[in-house]
Amino acid sequence: MPICPECRASYEDGVVLCRNCRAELVEALPPGDDDDPFVDLKDVPDAVTAAMWQGALESQGIHVVLRSNALPAYGQVLRDWSAQAWGVLRVPRAEYDEASAVLEDFLATARDKAPAADEDLPPEP
Repeated sequence: MPICPECRASYEDGVVLCRNCRAELVEALPPGDDDDPFVDLKDVPDAVTAAMWQGALESQGIHVVLRSNALPAYGQVLRDWSAQAWGVLRVPRAEYDEASAVLEDFLATARDKAPAADEDLPPEP
């Protein structure tokens, strides 16, 4: 069964590229490479949020793997009924602290700079 050397996702025979990180799949990981170098950073609620957060991290030079729980071509339908989130952002273990700080700063800025609910509505006649 092919496996991604980056995010460790497994695929069916015949698949050659990882859907998440576009890395070329291998038949087996090299010896001594069994430990997953990526760790979960944060669950994401939907694809749009995932793309935003991934972009914020990548703009700071952080390597990000997005692992979706959604079924390909089925939109928001999740693979597993027990999944609580659309997906998860994963980062290399060595970049976790930096990634956490960058994402927290991004979220705080978005929270502080967001317009109030009535600011983007036109005035009532």
